[in-house]
Amino acid sequence: MKAVTTAAIVIVLAGIFVSAQNPVPNADFENGITGWTLVRFNDPLGKTGVRIADVNGNGDGSTAIYADFQTLTSVMSATYDSTKFPLKAGTYPLTADVSWEKAVTTPIPSASVNRVEFRVINVTNNSTVANVRITVPNQTGLIERATLKTTVTIPSADTHKLQLFLRHSNLAGLPFICNVDDIAIGEFGGTCSSGGSAKNGGTLDLKLNAVGAGNKSYFAGTSLGKGPIPLDTRKINLFPDTVLSVSTSGLLPSVFSAYNGILPNSGSATAKLNIPASPALVGLRIYSAFLTIDPAAPSGVLTISNTNTTEIQ
Repeated sequence: MKAVTTAAIVIVLAGIFVSAQNPVPNADFENGITGWTLVRFNDPLGKTGVRIADVNGNGDGSTAIYADFQTLTSVMSATYDSTKFPLKAGTYPLTADVSWEKAVTTPIPSASVNRVEFRVINVTNNSTVANVRITVPNQTGLIERATLKTTVTIPSADTHKLQLFLRHSNLAGLPFICNVDDIAIGEFGGTCSSGGSAKNGGTLDLKLNAVGAGNKSYFAGTSLGKGPIPLDTRKINLFPDTVLSVSTSGLLPSVFSAYNGILPNSGSATAKLNIPASPALVGLRIYSAFLTIDPAAPSGVLTISNTNTTEIQ
């Protein structure tokens, strides 16, 4: 285990090249609308763009792409295109978090027509090679949430783009805000989100999820900067500072608890950051992400997650 830990630290700090994963640009929208273009938005009373939202229900506000639909008399929609990226032929997991915010606790009706579509488009011939829908879950409460976990098949290697289509039907009968966050296309996508208390003296839970990496070793890290550290065609948004070095070393388990271990079959685990009780930490912004390890993977790294941003209260 010690040798794997050392290798993981070297990979993070030195930026050893690894194979490409999750080619979707700015898939967690932490860089705003960068990498995405608004193609169409037809609600004259609504708004669209990026905003802070608790999309996955873990209690952390992160940046998401959204459409605030206010016109109820006809079908409204927002369409966004990502910048293009290469994909090889094959079957890939597709994951994303979606939420619908509303002013009443009544479930949104007509689920099939109030939805989000994820369209993978071959830009060479402008053909849609995959179209996956996630529909409103018809839940009570002020926020309805759903997680997309499916696969898409790419018939041939080529350049592609991802198109997001957020739809509000006149059958909904009420306005709502639709949020989309943490999109991943790839064999081993990973997401890092947070919950618990981000107060000084509290415990911040880091929810780690890696599709397809069950029973693999994981290593989480936290830094005071967002980097990035380049990783071949990707990057990991952590900074090689002292905090990152200590958090990945296992030297302070009382602070950085369960920052490494074995993922269960589900591919999900929780690391804990036990924040020291110090007023000097209030307002400090920290960044966390994780890796999973497989000796058979290029450079031994199977998963590189998004980066979670948290401000200590």
